[in-house]
Amino acid sequence: MFIHDPAWSQIAADQWAKAAERGDIYVPRELHGDAAQAVILAVHNKRDSQAPLTLHIDCIIGDDTCVAIADILMDRTGPTSAHITHRALSAGLYLAVACDRRSAVPHAQFLFHGSPYKHGGPQDIADAAFFATQTNREEAFWLERAEDGASMEFGVEEALEYGIIHEVRERV
Repeated sequence: MFIHDPAWSQIAADQWAKAAERGDIYVPRELHGDAAQAVILAVHNKRDSQAPLTLHIDCIIGDDTCVAIADILMDRTGPTSAHITHRALSAGLYLAVACDRRSAVPHAQFLFHGSPYKHGGPQDIADAAFFATQTNREEAFWLERAEDGASMEFGVEEALEYGIIHEVRERV
């Protein structure tokens, strides 16, 4: 039986903050609420740094804050990289694609989908344009997948083919 211990939570938070200060940001499984705010703050604090910044991604869900985080990553002066340690689903994929260099473990999983509210609406168009600038697939490719209402799940081979990742490796 797991008993929530605030002391352990504080230790984990302190370790996460120390890693972020070094330039290693661990994106949580669920990117919303306090976790999303912590990632925004960590990325923002490194915005003007020339030092490399690496996102370690195993994210299955997120909210609109991923767009704000991606904007900060793309405006950053120093190099950014993403390493998918297991999954880059939805918001996790969006963050990964915002980075300059991207890698994934051999068993990584990916998920792209359109807006959950209006398929083919303004957000789908914006997302398709964003993915087109960051990958080797054109806007129509991404928009078609967003508009059909289905989630597009894929593995490492397709991620390489689409330009989502640049290489496959176990560790950064």
